[in-house]
Amino acid sequence: MLSKNKMIIISVMLCFIIGIIYFSQNKKEITVVDNGEKKVFQTSLHYVQELLDEYSIEYNERDRIYPSLIEKLNDGMEIIIERPHEVDIFVDNKNMKAWTFNRITGDVLRENGIMLGDNDRTVPQANQPCEDSINVIRVRKEVIFEEQPIAYKLETIKDETLYQGEQRIIQKGKTGLERFTYEAIFENDSEVDRTLIERLIIREPIKQIMALGSLKTVSRSGDTLKFKEMFEMKATGYTHTGNITHTDTWPAHGTVAVDPKIIPLGTRLYIDGYGYATALDIGGAIKNNRIDLFFDTREEALIWGVRPVKVFVLE
Repeated sequence: MLSKNKMIIISVMLCFIIGIIYFSQNKKEITVVDNGEKKVFQTSLHYVQELLDEYSIEYNERDRIYPSLIEKLNDGMEIIIERPHEVDIFVDNKNMKAWTFNRITGDVLRENGIMLGDNDRTVPQANQPCEDSINVIRVRKEVIFEEQPIAYKLETIKDETLYQGEQRIIQKGKTGLERFTYEAIFENDSEVDRTLIERLIIREPIKQIMALGSLKTVSRSGDTLKFKEMFEMKATGYTHTGNITHTDTWPAHGTVAVDPKIIPLGTRLYIDGYGYATALDIGGAIKNNRIDLFFDTREEALIWGVRPVKVFVLE
């Protein structure tokens, strides 16, 4: 009779042999295609989920698995796992994230309810494979009107009835008006280009005609005066202040204060209502077409007051 130990050994060997026979009879070859990458497994497991878990093939609810996790395994079966990729979509001043199985830009946008206008464009282009991000550029065209003034021209004519330096407006000028029509292109509300499509003059400008005096002689108190230029000025009067003039002279009748930028110091003048004078002084308030006439007394200066005068610059 066989000993007890031999009986145990024989039993173990029989179980091993039976296990090998069972495994060989139930062994299945399964191919897993994970995002295009193929792996082949030999297994005696029964269900798709068991196989994935056994070989630590990770998956989640976003993945597509064919056949489903609860399907039984059959020899020669192919399990396909499709994994979506994350895409950042920049559209309408917003950034949105999407998971997609599509690989073409336009398909990804349609899947997420993003429609493109006739002029809109995308980066990458709609018919190209998308990468990690898609930028939707809204393109619109808009007609823009702009109006600009047209400067009027100045025409001058000589007038021998006016003194040299005297001016008179014969015809007042008026600015014209011009309208420009553009077609502007906006990308995401920023103007990127514009094209002029029409230029229309709405109102023609009217030129200004100015008469310039050419008369260089004038009769005053029986004298004929030759002069270089005539200024129309505002004249005030002043009297003794106890100070000498800017040209180191004591003021006397005929001394006047001027703006040296208009009339140089030392210039001989004839002033209507005052007579002959010389520009010998300046004053803080005497600027531009302003002149200050010296009088011997305060009463004379007050009587003069402030009045417009013609000032002739003598030759």
